[in-house]
Amino acid sequence: MAFSLPEVNSAVSDTVNLLDELKLLVQVVVDKWRLDPFISTTEIDPDLFEILEWIRKNIEIKALIIEYLLTELDKQDGFPQDIIEYCMVDLKWPEIHDAVKERLGKAEDPRVEDVLRDIESVYLGTWDYLDMFPLLEGEQSGK
Repeated sequence: MAFSLPEVNSAVSDTVNLLDELKLLVQVVVDKWRLDPFISTTEIDPDLFEILEWIRKNIEIKALIIEYLLTELDKQDGFPQDIIEYCMVDLKWPEIHDAVKERLGKAEDPRVEDVLRDIESVYLGTWDYLDMFPLLEGEQSGK
């Protein structure tokens, strides 16, 4: 089955629009943390849960989501790794874990190592923050 150019362009446009939706959801969290670096986890939990639910609903663009999350993480300019940690508690995507392990092996900055180890702790079962996020904790206890 051949695709016409308008169908291909439409599919690309839809994917870009979906990724823009994710970026907007992430920006809400980033802005809240910038405005109040000490915001409580219970206040930010609904926003993080919304990101997680959005990702679940748009799993067909998983590769783009992974690329976006890792690109933002690599920028180290205020993208909270907590977004990745939170979502991977549920999703446990091996692609993220592999990328984190690879980056850990190359990290020279102790601050970068700390961020990567926090993400890796999700995969190792040592992430100790679940009880700070009631929505995520409730969902995980139901599994």
